[in-house]
Amino acid sequence: MAMSSTYGMVKTIARADNSELVGMHILGANATELIAQGAILISLGAKSEVIDYLTFAHPTLSETIKESLEDLNNLSIHKI
Repeated sequence: MAMSSTYGMVKTIARADNSELVGMHILGANATELIAQGAILISLGAKSEVIDYLTFAHPTLSETIKESLEDLNNLSIHKI
C-alpha cells in the first residue's frame, strides 16, 4: 500500500525447535531492496525474538519485514 500497490508479501521461515531464522521470501515492489535485511538477519543467526530489539521506521516498506518477524511470534497486527 505504501507504493500504491497491494500486491506483495514477506514470509519469514524459522526453525520450530529454536526459532532461528533460516529463510525469507519477498514478493512485490522493491523486493530486491528488502531482501538484504533478511540476508543480514539470517547470516547473523538471528532468532525470531530479534524483533524485540529492532526498530523500523513508519511508513516504510521495511515494515513488512517487521510484520513477518512479528507473525512468527503471533504478534502481527496485519493478518491476511
